[in-house]
Amino acid sequence: MAEFHVISFDWKGFEPHLYYYDSASEEMKEHDLSKLDVNISHHANCVGNWYGREYQPCPHDNKVSQGNICQECASSFLPDLACTFEPRCDGEICANRFCQQEHVVYLAFHGEIAKVGMTTSRRINQRMIEQGCDAFSVLARIDGRASARKLEGSLSEKLGLRQRIRELESLFCMADAIPIEKIEARYVEIASEVENIGLRPEPLKILDDYPMKTPLASMPKPTRIEGQHKGKVIGLKGKFLIYENGGVKAINLQRVPGRFISTL
Repeated sequence: MAEFHVISFDWKGFEPHLYYYDSASEEMKEHDLSKLDVNISHHANCVGNWYGREYQPCPHDNKVSQGNICQECASSFLPDLACTFEPRCDGEICANRFCQQEHVVYLAFHGEIAKVGMTTSRRINQRMIEQGCDAFSVLARIDGRASARKLEGSLSEKLGLRQRIRELESLFCMADAIPIEKIEARYVEIASEVENIGLRPEPLKILDDYPMKTPLASMPKPTRIEGQHKGKVIGLKGKFLIYENGGVKAINLQRVPGRFISTL
């Protein structure tokens, strides 16, 4: 039974893709997400890096326990992995272009649940789809990663909005149709508060083209990543693949890169 190293799970628009590396042929291949009959390993190894269009496996095949890439392979785009979520500077310390570029602080809705977050300006649309949010608005555009993170924290405190959505909350929201009217009403309230702070929130954008129809028969039940997964695929939204096998279940595909998959 062949075993393949999963390298990435990402979205191109509203099309999800799971890629793995076949070491025997030294080729990158795509796993078919329309079907589900796969075994996923418990352990994970560094996913390596890309140099232009050429993929380079991790030279030391390093094991990883947090994230899916080791510091050595990440050094070309992020000198310190600890800065992924808590950046220390706007590039003045590390001189990294990634930290210097324009970022946005955004408002995202998962059902009626609102949260604030930050990402690079160029990735805002894809980041929202990756999170599986139902609607979003850019609240501010600012140069520098650390400055954006600081503004995110400040807005979270001033507006009383969270910065994280728990997995179960996200899955709970998927069970029902998107409450667009309630989201729009809540956006108007928050946008007014944001304007009073001196910022100019951008118009709300609705994201409703995910390859999954709602409402579902029930709230998807999260499953363990490792082990055998088999069932009828219902659809995908954000980081979750939703399937049916003795009930509606969900796999967090963002936790699969770095692990190894095999099929019978």
